[in-house]
Amino acid sequence: MNKDKLIKRRIQDAEKFQSRGHHDRALTLYEHVLRLEPNHETALLNRYKCLIATNPPKYAIKEGDELVKLIPENADFWMSHGIVCSQAGEYDKAEHAYKKCIKLEPDNYRALHNLGSLVFQSGKDDEAISLLEQSVKIRPDYQIGYVTLFTMHHQKERYDKAISAGEQAFELIEPEINLLHCLADCYFEVGNFSRARTLYSDVIIRLKEETQKFGLHFPIVDDSMNYDHIGEYSGDDQEQLIASYYRIVLTLLRKRTFESDEIHELESAITHILQKNPNHVYATLAMAELLVKNKKYDEALSFVKKAEAIMSEDNTFLLQKATILMELHQYEEAHQIYTKILANDPVHFGALLGEAIALSQLGKKDEGIKLMETIAKINPSFIDRIIAGSNMAAQGSENQMPDLSLQKRPNRVSFKEKRDEKGNITFESQGF
Repeated sequence: MNKDKLIKRRIQDAEKFQSRGHHDRALTLYEHVLRLEPNHETALLNRYKCLIATNPPKYAIKEGDELVKLIPENADFWMSHGIVCSQAGEYDKAEHAYKKCIKLEPDNYRALHNLGSLVFQSGKDDEAISLLEQSVKIRPDYQIGYVTLFTMHHQKERYDKAISAGEQAFELIEPEINLLHCLADCYFEVGNFSRARTLYSDVIIRLKEETQKFGLHFPIVDDSMNYDHIGEYSGDDQEQLIASYYRIVLTLLRKRTFESDEIHELESAITHILQKNPNHVYATLAMAELLVKNKKYDEALSFVKKAEAIMSEDNTFLLQKATILMELHQYEEAHQIYTKILANDPVHFGALLGEAIALSQLGKKDEGIKLMETIAKINPSFIDRIIAGSNMAAQGSENQMPDLSLQKRPNRVSFKEKRDEKGNITFESQGF
């Protein structure tokens, strides 16, 4: 076999291994090609991609810096180099790489997207948005481009523009639950309470579905698919009141800590609902939860008692009351409530789980363990979930953010969520 045919065969075999994730085997073949032809551009580029896949970014960058001299006019190389530089925290180098890629290939929508995400983090909002707009103009079905535009506008409180980008994104993909929640907030902020209400309700339903996969209790709205706990009102504020309630529910459920201004805002919203409907038991309990989070335990308990006077026998209320009592460390009272629920429904998962924890806190660990064994029989996946969560925490995985994109084209592109020190989210295209 002559040299050219041998190189072609080696490249083909290497690309097959590389596409299947066998980077070490592909690397060996690319290096064989480079011994035959040291400046073979495809082998140089693909070898670099294999090194990126198998080595820490800092190491791969050194290899990339050497390739600058050998394949300086290859847009694909600059795209890859930009990604690895960004991963390593070398943001100036990454910005330079993406700009080189765009200069060589002006229609590279992924490079435009990544550069936009990068400069947004450095405070260049208008430049970032312009780059993202170019990206989705080139590729109108570029889901992650619209998602990133949405998050940028949302973070800058440009709610109308965020809504436009968000709706375009969600026509292309099913929205990740955090983004759907953000879109609902945008509609709430612009006063479209009907649309906000619908989206908040969708988030609640999806959270309920997700938690039920593992048998978890979903407080406040559990045991009911009717979330309109506001009562009957006439006038324009009905949708606003319902949307406000949903927003309160989700905020209390999804956040563990609050700034003082957030607490004040929530307290005002709940108070407004209770002024309209003093017998709104769920809003009453929401106020109790908020006070618990603000460490005002006596006041919290007074709201629990108010709720009890309104609706004392409803399982949803009883379970929520027990949850708050547990947070107040009133384990005996919580235990009595769980016992009451289980007398009517011996396999009520939320009550079983709460009772197991309460018994443990009361020093009755053997009884608590027996209940956990019962839970394991009812829903083994829940125990698996606990074990998996423990393992992830031990490995420090709690800081790893999920990929929020369902991008399918190009096949070998994925997206990584990035957060800056303020918690702002952007996305970076990855893959080659």
